[in-house]
Amino acid sequence: MRSLYSTIASIALALFAVSFSAPAAAQQAGQQTVIIEGDIFESNIPALQPYQEDFPLSFIASVKENLDTAQQDWAPFGGKAYFDATYEISMQIFGPEQQLLYSQTLSSEGPEGEFFSDNIAFFGFDSGEEQELMMMEGAFWGLMTGGEFGFFTSEIGLGYTPFLSGPEGPQGEMVPLLIPELGSLFADTSGYPVLTTGPTFVPFDYRSSSDVGGPQIRVEEEREDIASGVALLITYGDLDSDGDGVPDLVDSCPASILDGNVVLSALDSGVSNYVGEDGCSLMDRFAACEAEAEEQPSSPWGWFQPVFSGPSQCERDVIYDAQNEQLIDYTEGRMLRNILSNND
Repeated sequence: MRSLYSTIASIALALFAVSFSAPAAAQQAGQQTVIIEGDIFESNIPALQPYQEDFPLSFIASVKENLDTAQQDWAPFGGKAYFDATYEISMQIFGPEQQLLYSQTLSSEGPEGEFFSDNIAFFGFDSGEEQELMMMEGAFWGLMTGGEFGFFTSEIGLGYTPFLSGPEGPQGEMVPLLIPELGSLFADTSGYPVLTTGPTFVPFDYRSSSDVGGPQIRVEEEREDIASGVALLITYGDLDSDGDGVPDLVDSCPASILDGNVVLSALDSGVSNYVGEDGCSLMDRFAACEAEAEEQPSSPWGWFQPVFSGPSQCERDVIYDAQNEQLIDYTEGRMLRNILSNND
């Protein structure tokens, strides 16, 4: 497996060897999420080691792309390469009871991308000119970001990619990686390549690494997580990691508290834990108030602490806002105020 730097270097060398051409914008527009589901058969990830006898383990990987910023350039191996298309790569691996064992997300929009962010989306397919690549289709997404605290990379490969995988037969020849009965990995390659959605069976590779260090970190930390297996399902859609019905792209609370009712200090209010259009549940909002209270400076009264009854201003705002959004009615708002008063 190679890092994103070697990936970009390979393409840059190929570009230099052939010719220079100005990049062209992708034909499609907007943002989209590629969702890949399947099984992991091999991995060096420490969190998975206790489950070696339970392999294969299921995974869900997602790639977020912005086609408005995607810039096409020449690519080797009869495919297409796009820079500034991939802006987030996520990987989740689950245990035998579907418990979450591993979760990693890298985004070019996060704090780790403070200094720079490089990314690439490469698609290899039979263009009609490279017949030897028939049945050797593949897709690769790579993202590297760097900031004050170090460098982070994340890469995903589907099918055959010259950057992450390269299986060879006994005579050193490339072996087919796609099953003919399943058809092509791509539904359309006339513009920005569109993957064929639905059940599939293609090799899958994942790599994530970090080199953390800097003036504010005394101990440097290096990590390289590798996992390989097979993709069984490819879809496009609005990824909803926490299952609250609000896509991650517009979800202000991507890991929502989804208890059935609003429960505060072990007291059940009897009010349903509704989720707003912003993706935040009522419990999320009250939890934010609690976190805000913990961050407040200590009382100037010293050992003498005056006692106030009733909800805090933040908690009152949560109730009023929920009523204005028509998440709850007046009766439910009063039920919440009553239970907050009983907590004091």
